[in-house]
Amino acid sequence: MVIYEWEDSDYLGVQTSKTDDMIPKTYICTTDAVRAGLCTPGSLGQFIFTFPQNKSIADTSIWTSIITFPGTTAISGNSNPSNSTVAALWNAPGGNPKADEDDPYASPWFMTRR
Repeated sequence: MVIYEWEDSDYLGVQTSKTDDMIPKTYICTTDAVRAGLCTPGSLGQFIFTFPQNKSIADTSIWTSIITFPGTTAISGNSNPSNSTVAALWNAPGGNPKADEDDPYASPWFMTRR
C-alpha cells in the first residue's frame, strides 16, 4: 500500500523503457521487473520509487507498507519481514453488513432503487 500527496506522484514507479515513452512505468517490483533490472530481489512485492539524487523518501509525503492478508505469509523476497503486518481490511469497527441470503444478488454495499 502506498499513500502520497499528488505533488510526489512523479516519484512513483520507474521508467520501464529508456527508448519508448509509450510504455507505462513499472510500479510494483515483480520477478519480471527484477529480471529487467528495475528493482532488486529484496524488493519483490514492494512499490518502486525513483528519487533524484538530492531527495529521499523522508523528504516526501510518501508512506508505504506491506500488507499481508490473514492466512498468508510475508513475501519470500522481503528482506525485512518485520515490516509485514496482518491487516483485516474488511472488518468495519461496527461490524460488516450481512447479505440477504434469500436474494443472492442483493448487496448491502449498494443502495438499491425501489
